[in-house]
Formats: sequence, structure tokens, C-alpha cells
Amino acid sequence: MILLTMTLQGVYNPVRRIASKLSGLSHTDRQPNGLLDYRPMYLSPSLSASLATLGRFLLGLVLLVAAIGKWLDRDQFARAVIHYPILPQSLARAVAGALPWGEFILALLLILNWFTLLTASLTIGLLMLFTAAQCVTLARGQQVDCHCFGGFDQEKIGPHTLLRNAILMLIALWVLVFNWRYSAPAS
Repeated sequence: MILLTMTLQGVYNPVRRIASKLSGLSHTDRQPNGLLDYRPMYLSPSLSASLATLGRFLLGLVLLVAAIGKWLDRDQFARAVIHYPILPQSLARAVAGALPWGEFILALLLILNWFTLLTASLTIGLLMLFTAAQCVTLARGQQVDCHCFGGFDQEKIGPHTLLRNAILMLIALWVLVFNWRYSAPAS
């Protein structure tokens, strides 16, 4: 019980200490609310801001290219979504029509830095849905074209598409966390 209490109080937690040393994170700094602050020690606020801005533009560009690619090859993209083995046909038609618009709006909001917390959250959610659909397809052993970028690519869903989604989610998470941390009013 004493060991558990010490672990919960942060007095003795070797896993946390090792992880923080390996990652360069501080485990001794506390926020005003008493919680541990795991802010990276080696990133200055200006570097963090630059990386968040770069991440926003990169995500916006990727979503913009995806939306334009789907618009340029509307019929092929609609057929691909309708024949995708997860959605019912009636829902697939609606998704095929709405998805490029959703990607375009998210891209525009990210590039213009409007509603960044909401936009980054929605981008993460969209990428999670894409990843879940790709995982289901791979688990079923089906070979389906990705159509992630409409007519700009004709690749099959595979580990590389999952990796790309994971990297984009990490970038969106960085944008979300940075903007959440630095957009909160000072108390």
C-alpha cells in the first residue's frame, strides 16, 4: 500500500522517470493547479509555434490536395466509395458527395488559422475514421484502392496508408495541443 501511495504521489515512479529522461521531458515541474507539467524542455515557445504553424499548413495542404483530387475525378471517387465494402450504398453516396467538401472546409480553416482547436480535433476524428475503415478492410483481406487523393493516386490500402494516417494524426495532435496550451487565457 505504501508503494502504491508513493507511486501515486509521484515520489517513486521509475518508469515515468526513465521515460521522461529518454524523451527530454521534465517530471519535476508543476503547473499552478499542482499537476505535473510534461512540456518538452528543449523546445522554445517560438519553435513550438513555428512547428504548429508548419503542421497546420501541411495538414491544410494535404486536405486541400485530397479534396481537389476527389473533385477532379468525382465519378471514379463516387464509384470507389459506393463499392467500398463497409458502408451501405445509400450512405456511401452521401459520403462521396460530402467528403470532398468536408476536407476542403477543414483545409481552408487550417490554412487560415480559424477555429484551430475545433478544426484540428475534427481533422483527427476524420483521420481516425479513415484509419478504422482501412483497418477493417485490411483485416478482411480485401484489396481496395485507397482513393485518398482522388484521381491523384491509385494505390491500394496497406500498411503505408495506415502509416501516413498515423503521421498526419500526430501532426494534427501537435497542432491541437500547441493551440490548446497557448490559446488558454492566462490566470
